[in-house]
Amino acid sequence: MTRTPISSHTWRLPAAFFAAAILASTLAGSNPQTASAEDLAPDAGKIHNHVTYLSSDELGGRDSGEPGLEIAAEYIARFYAEYGLEPAGDNGSYFQHFTIPQGACFVQDAGAVIEFKDGETVSLTPGSEVAAFGFTDGKPIDAPLAFVGYGITTNDREKNRGLDYDDFNGIDVKGKVVIILRYTPRYSSSENPFGGRRSRHAPFNAKIANAREHGAVGVIFVTPTGQPDQDCYGVAHRAAPRQPTMPALYARRASIDHLLRGSGETIGRLVKKIDEGLKPASFELKGAKIRFATARRHLLLRNVAGKLPGSDPKLAAETIVIGGHYDHIGRFGNQVAEKNLGQIHNGADDNASGTAGIIELARLLSSGKRPKRSFVFVAFSGEEIGLFGSRHWVNATRYFTTTEATTALESAPNPHGGNKGASLLWEAGTLLKATGSFQGGHFQVKTLDGESGWVKTTDLKQIEGPAPLHSVIAMINLDMIGRGKNGGPVTVLGAHSSAAFPPLLEEISKNIALPIKLNKGLGGGGSDHANFVRKKIPVVFFFTGMHGQYNTPEDDIGTVNVPFEARIVNMAWKTSLKLASAEGRPAFAQGSAGGSSANPDRPMLGIIIDPNHEGDGVKINEVVEDSVAEKGKLKVGDVIVAFGDTRVKALADLQKALEDRPQGKIKLKVIREGSEKNAEVEFPTRQGGFRVSFGSIPDYAYDEKGVRFEDIRPATPAAAAGVKPGDVLVRWAGKEVRDVQHWTELLGGHKPGDKVEIEVMRDKKVVKMTVLLKAR
Repeated sequence: MTRTPISSHTWRLPAAFFAAAILASTLAGSNPQTASAEDLAPDAGKIHNHVTYLSSDELGGRDSGEPGLEIAAEYIARFYAEYGLEPAGDNGSYFQHFTIPQGACFVQDAGAVIEFKDGETVSLTPGSEVAAFGFTDGKPIDAPLAFVGYGITTNDREKNRGLDYDDFNGIDVKGKVVIILRYTPRYSSSENPFGGRRSRHAPFNAKIANAREHGAVGVIFVTPTGQPDQDCYGVAHRAAPRQPTMPALYARRASIDHLLRGSGETIGRLVKKIDEGLKPASFELKGAKIRFATARRHLLLRNVAGKLPGSDPKLAAETIVIGGHYDHIGRFGNQVAEKNLGQIHNGADDNASGTAGIIELARLLSSGKRPKRSFVFVAFSGEEIGLFGSRHWVNATRYFTTTEATTALESAPNPHGGNKGASLLWEAGTLLKATGSFQGGHFQVKTLDGESGWVKTTDLKQIEGPAPLHSVIAMINLDMIGRGKNGGPVTVLGAHSSAAFPPLLEEISKNIALPIKLNKGLGGGGSDHANFVRKKIPVVFFFTGMHGQYNTPEDDIGTVNVPFEARIVNMAWKTSLKLASAEGRPAFAQGSAGGSSANPDRPMLGIIIDPNHEGDGVKINEVVEDSVAEKGKLKVGDVIVAFGDTRVKALADLQKALEDRPQGKIKLKVIREGSEKNAEVEFPTRQGGFRVSFGSIPDYAYDEKGVRFEDIRPATPAAAAGVKPGDVLVRWAGKEVRDVQHWTELLGGHKPGDKVEIEVMRDKKVVKMTVLLKAR
């Protein structure tokens, strides 16, 4: 058959890509459109081939901004075309493009230039010696230097506990670029008084904010001795702020030692001096200054989208989205553990497995008899760095036009009937943008002049953008479906986002003899379905659970249970067919989009920020339902410029204020529609410090009393105590454990060094043990 063009440009794909594509086409046999319904079934061989290729070293772990991710996108699109899907991306392609801010870049190719008083000039080479890390407005920095240790200033609460430490005491850094050590003093020691890895002083953003508060104009980060001197590109790619903070660099130790030569110091000697005495050793670097300029860096990412139009003249206007993310964390992603930096994380389960499921469902649904409703298949990008791909898909502007003179209501129609309110009249050919709000048979649109109205979904013709949200009746999410256990159930999250789902899923489960576990929680969890839940679209999320290889280099094809994944794909297929032919659309269950935090000790404001905001403050892109922000009447478009006593110039300021674990009522200042307004939010009372490590991976789908451990990490307090995978924690320090959230609260009440008596159920027997908690 004639293939639909995939894109207007061609990527140079490796030979293995073509080998995989040819193999899959060979396995497919005849044109899938001619296959009979009796012959159709999920093909474990095809699934295996897809997972194998997508999780191969050749794709480098599919990290955002890396070539392997782009090759994966082309691979997915090629199968969309093979199965006859219509392009559902930009400009008649399978690709929906979007950009996200990702750290900083150098404005000048020279990187950074250091000038010494003796006339010597040293250029630090970008990539090998230095990397751009933070930015503001791109203006050049030309300033003297100072060393300020770990860049820490303890607050009053810490001082009251006896921890009085200030790297900025006695030194004037105004107008200077400051050199700051990563981490905290005595970082790897059990005698670390700052809280270890989870210290509020350890994050880059906290150090940048503190330096700016003391008048510095720039920062150079360097890793202290005793810790690996990591790849510059890797550190910047993994951890650089997305929001404007201040001009900042990350440099290798040798480069900073050369910079310090006039002082007679080295990083090694300074680290030893500070760590041993727990006293600052800050000083100005006489006769040396640095020049550099950094600006915001953007990544261009792509969702891969194809459409299968429905066959029913009426129901074809309604859409079912089948999605999952195809990106992973590569070698330097933000979820790569420090000990694994530089190693390829192939992400076979996370989420080559789900991507393979999408491709196989596209084959199945495009074969044989065409479903009544339409399907859109979307492989999302940017999930690992913030659910950006699915967020862009649901928020992308949809353009419509009136085909004839159209009446619009000025307000949403009353679902109970009665007065419909004032109305507007738009002439034929009026160009309109959908706002994303819909109710019953109406959705809200705006003219290009900003006039807003509610119109019937049947009155307009779409001319650009993804499937309109009011047409999406459900979203099926496939994320990490490769680690099912033979004989065990498959977890279905979000199943209670519609009352229609549990009976439908249970019927299919019985018919195909695949046990399921319908989880009542995580309706808004950390995967792409969450952005659909926020738009009040019901979701079904298939998931086989966490495991010890999650976000490690060991998540490879050899760990994937392909035959079991084929059974999950079969269930997703049957679910899709049922939804496609149902008489009515599944109603969204109010409350599924709740914004509460799984850890009450870590306050969540409940906002999604606009990453492209350029000015001061933090701009709100979305307000999460039932969150602190919504209850405080914060609105989309508000720019937070003050949080309590903290002036918010950048995201780092807001993060630092939240790290102080506020509770009770907090006053805010926001810029709303050009004017400064006062606002107030109220945080719930918290339960403890939560600065300790246990070392387990809970089974979040476990819905009986207690906490079942999916895996136990080696060399952790849990492992040392003898806790094993499969154990169910039932008592903690004498208290009965109800569930993960309850255990999180109990754990949060401890400090490093505490010994805790616990009880677990193992093989139907109670096992008692003692756990010595360590700092996180």
